[in-house]
Amino acid sequence: MVAPQGAYTLTVAGTGSGPVVLEARNGAATSIARFTARKGARVALKVSNGALPSKFRFAGKSVRSQAGVPLVVKGLPNRLRAGRKQKVRITVTDAFGTAIPSATLEVSGVTGSLTRFADSRGRITTTLRAARKGKVTFSVSAADLLPVRQQVRAAAR
Repeated sequence: MVAPQGAYTLTVAGTGSGPVVLEARNGAATSIARFTARKGARVALKVSNGALPSKFRFAGKSVRSQAGVPLVVKGLPNRLRAGRKQKVRITVTDAFGTAIPSATLEVSGVTGSLTRFADSRGRITTTLRAARKGKVTFSVSAADLLPVRQQVRAAAR
Protein backbone atom coordinates (compact mmCIF):
# COMPACT_ATOMS: atom_id res chain seq x y z
CA MET A 1 0.00 0.00 0.00
CA VAL A 2 1.24 3.51 -0.81
CA ALA A 3 -0.10 6.17 1.57
CA PRO A 4 -0.90 9.56 -0.01
CA GLN A 5 0.39 12.90 1.29
CA GLY A 6 -1.50 14.85 3.94
CA ALA A 7 -2.32 14.55 7.64
CA TYR A 8 -4.70 11.76 8.63
CA THR A 9 -5.08 8.57 10.63
CA LEU A 10 -4.38 5.30 8.85
CA THR A 11 -5.91 2.22 10.47
CA VAL A 12 -4.27 -1.13 9.79
CA ALA A 13 -6.37 -4.18 10.64
CA GLY A 14 -4.99 -7.72 10.43
CA THR A 15 -7.39 -9.96 8.50
CA GLY A 16 -4.90 -12.82 8.34
CA SER A 17 -1.19 -13.40 8.79
CA GLY A 18 1.61 -12.48 6.43
CA PRO A 19 4.02 -9.71 5.48
CA VAL A 20 2.92 -6.05 5.43
CA VAL A 21 4.76 -3.17 3.78
CA LEU A 22 3.54 0.39 4.34
CA GLU A 23 5.06 3.23 2.33
CA ALA A 24 4.47 6.98 2.63
CA ARG A 25 5.98 9.65 0.38
CA ASN A 26 6.57 13.36 0.66
CA GLY A 27 8.18 14.64 -2.53
CA ALA A 28 11.38 12.64 -2.97
CA ALA A 29 11.37 11.45 0.67
CA THR A 30 9.95 8.00 1.40
CA SER A 31 9.33 6.21 4.69
CA ILE A 32 8.59 2.51 4.88
CA ALA A 33 7.54 0.07 7.61
CA ARG A 34 7.72 -3.72 7.27
CA PHE A 35 6.06 -6.11 9.71
CA THR A 36 3.98 -9.26 9.97
CA ALA A 37 0.20 -9.04 10.20
CA ARG A 38 -1.79 -11.02 12.74
CA LYS A 39 -5.50 -11.71 12.42
CA GLY A 40 -7.51 -9.40 14.67
CA ALA A 41 -4.64 -7.02 15.46
CA ARG A 42 -5.23 -3.29 14.80
CA VAL A 43 -3.27 -0.06 14.95
CA ALA A 44 -4.16 3.57 14.20
CA LEU A 45 -1.20 5.45 12.71
CA LYS A 46 -1.04 9.23 12.59
CA VAL A 47 0.45 10.13 9.21
CA SER A 48 1.58 13.73 8.72
CA ASN A 49 3.44 15.46 5.92
CA GLY A 50 3.46 12.21 3.99
CA ALA A 51 5.54 10.35 6.62
CA LEU A 52 4.79 7.31 8.78
CA PRO A 53 5.44 7.52 12.54
CA SER A 54 9.05 6.62 13.37
CA LYS A 55 7.87 3.76 15.60
CA PHE A 56 4.64 2.05 16.59
CA ARG A 57 3.37 -1.25 17.99
CA PHE A 58 1.41 -3.85 16.04
CA ALA A 59 0.26 -7.17 17.49
CA GLY A 60 2.40 -6.54 20.58
CA LYS A 61 5.59 -6.03 18.57
CA SER A 62 7.57 -2.85 18.07
CA VAL A 63 7.83 -1.65 14.46
CA ARG A 64 10.25 1.04 13.26
CA SER A 65 9.82 2.86 9.99
CA GLN A 66 12.87 3.77 7.99
CA ALA A 67 13.61 6.45 5.46
CA GLY A 68 13.79 5.14 1.92
CA VAL A 69 12.71 1.98 0.17
CA PRO A 70 15.02 -0.97 0.87
CA LEU A 71 16.42 -3.24 -1.78
CA VAL A 72 15.61 -6.94 -1.45
CA VAL A 73 18.50 -9.16 -2.53
CA LYS A 74 18.00 -12.90 -2.97
CA GLY A 75 20.76 -15.40 -3.63
CA LEU A 76 23.74 -13.95 -1.77
CA PRO A 77 25.87 -16.83 -0.47
CA ASN A 78 26.23 -17.52 3.25
CA ARG A 79 29.86 -18.54 2.78
CA LEU A 80 32.50 -19.17 0.11
CA ARG A 81 35.12 -21.90 -0.14
CA ALA A 82 38.71 -20.68 -0.33
CA GLY A 83 40.50 -21.81 -3.48
CA ARG A 84 37.31 -22.82 -5.33
CA LYS A 85 35.28 -21.04 -7.97
CA GLN A 86 31.67 -20.41 -7.03
CA LYS A 87 28.92 -19.07 -9.27
CA VAL A 88 26.78 -16.44 -7.56
CA ARG A 89 23.32 -15.61 -8.93
CA ILE A 90 21.35 -12.88 -7.22
CA THR A 91 18.06 -11.14 -7.93
CA VAL A 92 17.47 -7.56 -6.88
CA THR A 93 13.98 -6.14 -6.31
CA ASP A 94 12.42 -3.36 -4.28
CA ALA A 95 10.28 -4.06 -1.23
CA PHE A 96 7.28 -4.63 -3.50
CA GLY A 97 8.91 -7.25 -5.75
CA THR A 98 9.65 -4.99 -8.73
CA ALA A 99 12.91 -5.91 -10.49
CA ILE A 100 15.66 -3.27 -10.25
CA PRO A 101 17.57 -3.26 -13.57
CA SER A 102 19.76 -0.36 -12.39
CA ALA A 103 21.24 -2.36 -9.46
CA THR A 104 25.00 -2.57 -8.99
CA LEU A 105 26.86 -5.35 -7.16
CA GLU A 106 30.29 -4.55 -5.73
CA VAL A 107 32.37 -7.36 -4.27
CA SER A 108 35.61 -6.88 -2.31
CA GLY A 109 37.86 -8.87 -0.02
CA VAL A 110 39.81 -12.08 -0.59
CA THR A 111 38.07 -12.47 -3.98
CA GLY A 112 39.59 -9.21 -5.20
CA SER A 113 37.36 -6.33 -6.25
CA LEU A 114 34.72 -6.42 -8.96
CA THR A 115 31.60 -4.60 -10.06
CA ARG A 116 28.64 -6.14 -11.92
CA PHE A 117 25.35 -4.69 -13.14
CA ALA A 118 21.84 -6.16 -13.17
CA ASP A 119 20.07 -7.15 -16.36
CA SER A 120 16.55 -5.97 -17.24
CA ARG A 121 15.07 -8.50 -14.77
CA GLY A 122 17.24 -7.40 -11.83
CA ARG A 123 19.51 -10.47 -12.09
CA ILE A 124 23.26 -10.45 -11.58
CA THR A 125 25.46 -13.50 -12.21
CA THR A 126 29.19 -13.72 -11.60
CA THR A 127 31.82 -16.29 -10.70
CA LEU A 128 34.00 -15.67 -7.65
CA ARG A 129 37.16 -17.35 -6.40
CA ALA A 130 38.39 -16.61 -2.89
CA ALA A 131 42.19 -16.80 -3.06
CA ARG A 132 42.47 -17.63 0.64
CA LYS A 133 40.50 -17.72 3.87
CA GLY A 134 39.08 -14.37 4.92
CA LYS A 135 36.18 -11.99 4.45
CA VAL A 136 34.20 -11.04 1.35
CA THR A 137 31.87 -8.03 1.30
CA PHE A 138 28.87 -7.86 -1.04
CA SER A 139 27.34 -4.40 -1.54
CA VAL A 140 24.23 -3.96 -3.67
CA SER A 141 22.94 -0.49 -4.49
CA ALA A 142 20.57 1.35 -6.81
CA ALA A 143 19.56 4.99 -7.15
CA ASP A 144 16.91 6.20 -4.67
CA LEU A 145 16.84 2.87 -2.75
CA LEU A 146 18.48 1.83 0.52
CA PRO A 147 21.59 -0.29 -0.16
CA VAL A 148 22.25 -3.81 1.15
CA ARG A 149 25.64 -4.86 2.50
CA GLN A 150 26.52 -8.39 3.59
CA GLN A 151 29.82 -9.84 4.71
CA VAL A 152 30.59 -13.55 4.39
CA ARG A 153 33.57 -15.71 5.25
CA ALA A 154 35.65 -17.66 2.83
CA ALA A 155 36.45 -20.86 4.70
CA ALA A 156 39.13 -23.50 4.16
CA ARG A 157 38.66 -25.91 1.31
